[in-house]
Amino acid sequence: AGAVVHVPHKLSSVTSAASWMQYLTAWGGLVYYADVTPEDTVLVTAASSSAALGGLQLCKDIGARVIAVTRSEEKVDRLLAAGADNVLVGSSQDLVPKVLEITRGRGATVIYDPISGTLAAALIGAASPEARIICYGDLSPANIDFSASEALTKRVNIKFYSLYDVTRRPERLQQAHDYVYRRLEKNIFQPIIDTVFYGLMSTVDAHRRMESNSQFGKIVVKL
Repeated sequence: AGAVVHVPHKLSSVTSAASWMQYLTAWGGLVYYADVTPEDTVLVTAASSSAALGGLQLCKDIGARVIAVTRSEEKVDRLLAAGADNVLVGSSQDLVPKVLEITRGRGATVIYDPISGTLAAALIGAASPEARIICYGDLSPANIDFSASEALTKRVNIKFYSLYDVTRRPERLQQAHDYVYRRLEKNIFQPIIDTVFYGLMSTVDAHRRMESNSQFGKIVVKL
């Protein structure tokens, strides 16, 4: 029973399914832990993923500046249309100088990242003094390797975080639910849906779509 929540009648099942994980993940990481404010510059990596797009919308609703990072030139215009203030395309080697240039040497005050691994050192380099780094995934299988001296000098705060840190705590889940679904009802949050597949047998095609890395937003299977 603790896993069941009320969904407003005006929201379709597809919208609700597409919203749950991405916006609650963003709320826990960016509101509860990072406490994003309008003064923040938020660096969002893997920016075309659903959780990243949810985080982008959440940050723009708060009034923060968002720098989105993608590996695909084809996704730049769509990320700008989704609300990103700047979009960076390229490898981790290019990340630090580009972020420092955009922020006039300060760096990103909040970093929202599902990659970690080989990207970690670049994220430390792109971080501002006392930045909050929210790591909510491990898409890179490599071990983390970064300069402890640089992280210490900057006093960077790294939080490893999961959606389930929210969902397994009833009071926190209620806070997140109220925050997210109030904004969905008012169309402040509008989930970006890449593809809707129909029927259980279509799950194979849904996974192939995910593995292609060409999706933009949420993939939904409707039964």
